[in-house]
Amino acid sequence: MKKKISKKTKVAATQAFTDLGFSLRDISAMVGIDQKTVMKYQKDELDEEFQQFSSTIKKIYLTQDFELSQLALKKIKDKIDSARFFELVGLFKTVRELQRTIGPSTAVQVNFNQHIQKEKNEFNED
Repeated sequence: MKKKISKKTKVAATQAFTDLGFSLRDISAMVGIDQKTVMKYQKDELDEEFQQFSSTIKKIYLTQDFELSQLALKKIKDKIDSARFFELVGLFKTVRELQRTIGPSTAVQVNFNQHIQKEKNEFNED
């Protein structure tokens, strides 16, 4: 038998995912409610216990997001010295898009200048 999730739990999850920037469609799919209900739950008031639950959801998500970012950054640092110019350009565009959508404070920050300059110098020597 499927266990029923309480309305307050769904409201807390909806508000947490809204604060994290998820779309109505994504929240609807994750919480298991329709988009009109998502909009309604976004406006509902939560008592202190469920506000803490909502904060916990956000912390868990951001922690996992941070860990994935750190893993990706480590892989980038391991391979960046041997990367070709066109690979660096693709990586730069990806990071720039992250900065634009997520924000510069949480996006992965990578210094490309020295690597791009190195690649340009090698290209000019040939």
